[in-house]
Amino acid sequence: KQWYQRRVAITAGERMQDISKAGAGLYDYVTAILGYCAVAREIKPKREKVAKLEKNFQISKRELDRITTECTSLSAELEDLGRRFEEAMSEKQQLQDEAELMSKRLDAAQKLISGLSSEKGRWGVDLEGLLKRRTCLLGDCMAGSAFLCYVGAFSFEFREELLRDVWEADLKKKKVPTATLR
Repeated sequence: KQWYQRRVAITAGERMQDISKAGAGLYDYVTAILGYCAVAREIKPKREKVAKLEKNFQISKRELDRITTECTSLSAELEDLGRRFEEAMSEKQQLQDEAELMSKRLDAAQKLISGLSSEKGRWGVDLEGLLKRRTCLLGDCMAGSAFLCYVGAFSFEFREELLRDVWEADLKKKKVPTATLR
């Protein structure tokens, strides 16, 4: 069909050339317009489709850019959360280790306290004895120093008599408390 139209067009164009040069130019113009219209009818839906696809492409590109930006921010946030999680887990482990150490120390302290509580009674008795002996400390020191200074060279019987009969009576008379002299 195209070959026939082209052959007809060539033939018609040649005939127009023979008839009138101006008519041949007009014929060529009209033929070109008709060809343009045929092509335009075929191209117009394709151009509309291309424009629609370009519009969709731009929308999709903007959406992709928005999603990419959101993914980047989410990735940064996820990385930050991961870092904070690791720090929190490290701190948790450290606190657990410290709690375990404190628990061991508390157990040891409780054992020590329970062990020392049995000693409390004995210490109370010792304290009472020390308090009583403290009141007698002055008299005991006076008797001991006098014995060392004055009677060391005498016989046992004389020392005993001097210590028990003379000095003890003098300390009792002066109301100086003693533990050794009775």
